[in-house]
Amino acid sequence: MWLCTSARTDPVESRVEDEIADPEMLTVVGEYEGAGVGFAVAALRSSSDGRSYVQVTDLFTMAEARHVGVGEAMMNLCIEWARSHEAFAIDAAVLPGTRDAKNFFEGFGLTARALTVSLNL
Repeated sequence: MWLCTSARTDPVESRVEDEIADPEMLTVVGEYEGAGVGFAVAALRSSSDGRSYVQVTDLFTMAEARHVGVGEAMMNLCIEWARSHEAFAIDAAVLPGTRDAKNFFEGFGLTARALTVSLNL
């Protein structure tokens, strides 16, 4: 379901270019020893009561570069950016079965608030 409802669609390159240029989005490249090993994208959103929050739409680090601080550095930048925009919250989705990702976000104080269930027909 994630692939059909939420995954990036082609042309990915032009969408990323638009996100980089959008002042209501933050795009970060994570580096380790001079090599790009991850990326994060965060978007400024409006809640139903008109306040701003930030949604981390993407946060990825290559498996070989995990557990060395790259993801943490990117997430810290997302949090700083959210605070600079006076966001009242920061949100991120975690796919089922990705306990490491859930633990990662919980390490920053994020807690689960919703679970989406689906039935493929």
